[in-house]
Amino acid sequence: MKKILFSLLAGSLFAGTALCASAQTAAAPEAAAEKTARATSTPAGWLDDFEAAKKLAAAENKLLFVDFTGSDWCGWCIRLEKEVLSKKEFLNGVKDKFVLVFIDSPQNKKLVSPATAKQNADLVERYGIRGFPTVLILDAEGAELAKTGYRRGGAELYVAHLEVLLEDARKLAALKKEIEALKPGTEERVRKIDAVVRFMNAEEQGRNATLVREVLNFDPDGSKGLRDGYPLFTVYFPLSKKCDEIFSELYKEAQAKYKEMSPEDRKNPNLGKKIFGEIVKTRYAELKAIAEELKKTADATKHGEVKGLLEKLFAQVKMQLDVADELDAASRADEKPAAPIFED
Repeated sequence: MKKILFSLLAGSLFAGTALCASAQTAAAPEAAAEKTARATSTPAGWLDDFEAAKKLAAAENKLLFVDFTGSDWCGWCIRLEKEVLSKKEFLNGVKDKFVLVFIDSPQNKKLVSPATAKQNADLVERYGIRGFPTVLILDAEGAELAKTGYRRGGAELYVAHLEVLLEDARKLAALKKEIEALKPGTEERVRKIDAVVRFMNAEEQGRNATLVREVLNFDPDGSKGLRDGYPLFTVYFPLSKKCDEIFSELYKEAQAKYKEMSPEDRKNPNLGKKIFGEIVKTRYAELKAIAEELKKTADATKHGEVKGLLEKLFAQVKMQLDVADELDAASRADEKPAAPIFED
């Protein structure tokens, strides 16, 4: 969840666009969709030519629904396809708003043409895709409006979810246009930002970190009552940073120790766990204190998403402590009692 911004084209995101292409121009991408669906992993009714999809979206005044997937290996991608994307409730629910785009990264390279494989790899890099499935909502120019992925609940709930995403995008676009003329850091501007951004979910706030930081910098001590709307930034991120720092140090130490081991020692499948456990023991008290802080903070947090993130972070820290505990227990079990000095 981390660290990506929500790019929008202010002022023109959802404005009606006059059709600028003839029916003949619009028909070409549709024909391409039918052709690729027969020859590749691309489903019928979807496009895998990104530029053709953008042209069709512009011609039909639609947005792009872009599914970044691994069609033959990614379990969650397959579930999204089976439970949502192939259902008539989804296809009927989105047909008037979206051009459907299928960006596949399969293990079986025969499922995509060489040109499509190169295009897809470039798009994965361009949009910073870090996991599959990832669904992006883009405008006809390719600017990102919203991001989602697999969600439980089926096709109808997924369509409703898309409506919420689009509404948030409209609000954010209007906000950005409204605050353009206002000086950064002024109370009027900050209050306008807060009125929209505080009601976003944690992921959306993370994408709009620049706006959130402006609000938090305006209220550094919480006296203006703004900080309570951003527990992702005020609660989770500081604790996550603390954990990242200590984990990074532990892994560096473990790597250095591993390099010191002989090739014969490295054949031991438990070597890595043993090395890491020994290093964790040197920071055990510090890690235990962090775990206790995470548990206490999670229990006190009312924000559901942030509470879940804290609980996951706690589980990660506890797992490191458990490694050290298991190592200690195994060491004690291996110890043999000393022979008695005197025998009866």
